[in-house]
Amino acid sequence: MAQDLQAIDGAAHQLLAVISDVLDLSKLETGLMEFTPATFDPAELMQALTAKHAPAAHKTGNRLALQCPPTLGALHTDQAKVRQVLDNLLSNACKFTRDGVITLSAERTAIGRAEWVKFTVADTGIGIPPDKLDLIFQPFTQVDASTTRRYGGTGLGLAVARKFCELMGGEISLTSAVGQGTTFTVLLPARAAG
Repeated sequence: MAQDLQAIDGAAHQLLAVISDVLDLSKLETGLMEFTPATFDPAELMQALTAKHAPAAHKTGNRLALQCPPTLGALHTDQAKVRQVLDNLLSNACKFTRDGVITLSAERTAIGRAEWVKFTVADTGIGIPPDKLDLIFQPFTQVDASTTRRYGGTGLGLAVARKFCELMGGEISLTSAVGQGTTFTVLLPARAAG
């Protein structure tokens, strides 16, 4: 009975996440997505996300590491969107990595005269084939049908993540090697306009 309730609860959360992604994508495409910048401590956000994803990481034999320098400082942007982007990246890393390492890190960097915060989510998972790298941020796109069957997902999370990064004045990129893992990099202005 308890196992059935857990399965129902898991399915309900997955359905809610799909609906949320579809609504977010729709708002982004129509220009109705709100941007609400505020000043917050990204280190606290990273600690909360690491704690949230630790059980999923451990369930698949992974070690979840956090690398956050004490000099990271404050970030002024839409905290909810930063949370959703990093949450999606960590969720994917936990899903596509077995008996490996997932690392969430951040650093403050200067580009020109502007301050930026660079977040990185790196895993030692299955990786992405080179011919699929250009498609990974397209809505409803998965690496291949067998991946969808084995790991689930709708192919919306990364499309929404890219749009959110652009909305905050930043960008998201990745590097990957099949069988070696994937690294996603999110680069955001330390003080977003707006």
